[in-house]
Amino acid sequence: MIYKLESIDRTISSIVRKLGIGNDEIPYQDLIEYIADALEQIGSYYQFEEKDAYIIINDYKGALPCDLHKVIKMEEACEMNFDNSSTGFYGGTMVDYLIKAGVDFESLPAYDRYNVLAVGGISKKSNNLYDEVNGLQHNKGLIHPSIDKITNKDYNENLGRITTAFRHGMIRIKYLAIPIDQKGFPMIPDDVSFRTALFWYCANMIGIGYPEKLKNPLMKDIQYTDNQWQFYCGQARANANAPDLSMTERIKNNFYRLLNTVDDDQNDYRNLGKPQNMNFDGRH
Repeated sequence: MIYKLESIDRTISSIVRKLGIGNDEIPYQDLIEYIADALEQIGSYYQFEEKDAYIIINDYKGALPCDLHKVIKMEEACEMNFDNSSTGFYGGTMVDYLIKAGVDFESLPAYDRYNVLAVGGISKKSNNLYDEVNGLQHNKGLIHPSIDKITNKDYNENLGRITTAFRHGMIRIKYLAIPIDQKGFPMIPDDVSFRTALFWYCANMIGIGYPEKLKNPLMKDIQYTDNQWQFYCGQARANANAPDLSMTERIKNNFYRLLNTVDDDQNDYRNLGKPQNMNFDGRH
């Protein structure tokens, strides 16, 4: 399990000291890129941040979050009912629709006023402002919404964009994001296996691109440094995925459950891993 994160500066400082390249010009930006690539290759679920966001759909499409790593679930959606004189979300109409939907826009913090997450305050219908769209269905063939859609629940993800079967609205998305600091650099799991794996990956990349900076001849053997990286990459992934006591208990509960359920995704896996109670009064 991963419980804490640390700044990338600590990791880079450790790599520079271990490789003995502190007296040379350090390829700082390259090291950041190497570390980001290595983190994605390790790829444990628990090193990423679980987030949710609201995507504004305008003219059948909306942009996925820029920090998205992998989609967990398209959770819910609402289709906005614009009148004939409206042109969509542009021209300041979003504020008007939020207020009509019951959102106290003036009480929101300044950041939220201009952030897409502000639409999370919508909680009720007002004057048929929008219709809830439950049970979104992925439709790989949805390219032209007016031709390829089956129902208004259809959606498709393609190259940083989501296409929907309804023209205007919002979708709430749960996704995994790469955690970053205030400078926009990736945060590093506070785990010795990660630090070691990142060291060997950076050493391998420096051996390929800047071999003259390495004083130890063994570190210039890119086959050796790659083998070390492959080993510690697996170790870091295993350490991150290793269950703690709470997760071990949930695994035990799943293993000993008497009734297997097939619709856990419908309730967001809320009951997965919980003790199962059987009622033998003939109704359950």
